[in-house]
Amino acid sequence: MSIKDKITILIALATFLFTVLIPTLIMWYKSWKKYKAAKTEAEKQAAKNEIKTNAQNFIIEAENLYKDVDSIMKGQGKTCGAIKKDSVMTKIQSDCLAKGVEFIAEEWGDYIDKQVALTRQVNAKK
Repeated sequence: MSIKDKITILIALATFLFTVLIPTLIMWYKSWKKYKAAKTEAEKQAAKNEIKTNAQNFIIEAENLYKDVDSIMKGQGKTCGAIKKDSVMTKIQSDCLAKGVEFIAEEWGDYIDKQVALTRQVNAKK
């Protein structure tokens, strides 16, 4: 095999490498990266939904736990809503930490407020 043939083969391989193989590998890598990001986002959303379900249970637990204290405070014209909310927020924060979800206090505080308002609205209709 002559040097000219070897150079022709090398040029053909280099052309194949730069026009077919490398772009294909880049496309696969980008596709894999998008798939991984979507999967991670779906897992985070599933964990967040589970935390929301747990939060509803935490609210019920706080209502039951502070029922007697709430009765005493209402007799004095006060409420222990802030104490109950703080208790629920602490449990949610712990749950977020355990599941690897970022804890955003304002977001979860709003969620608790909406759940409590909905519960009051439903109970008022009874």
